[in-house]
Amino acid sequence: MTGISWRHLNQMVCALHFFDGVTLGHSESPERIAYAREPRKLPIVLIAEEVVSLLKAILSLRSRIALTTSMPRD
Repeated sequence: MTGISWRHLNQMVCALHFFDGVTLGHSESPERIAYAREPRKLPIVLIAEEVVSLLKAILSLRSRIALTTSMPRD
């Protein structure tokens, strides 16, 4: 199935579980119908020029030093 969001897919799975368990009266819910997982998003990674411009935009020397020391080096 393409073009369906994971939320909508989970809603359809819940409806199928309800139909099977309540309407049809089956005691066990079918385990073959799995819920969709929310897709993980990749973290935003800044390039070196963006980091430099970010640090230059910070006016407070204390804040700039704190951010500079907390950032990992290559």
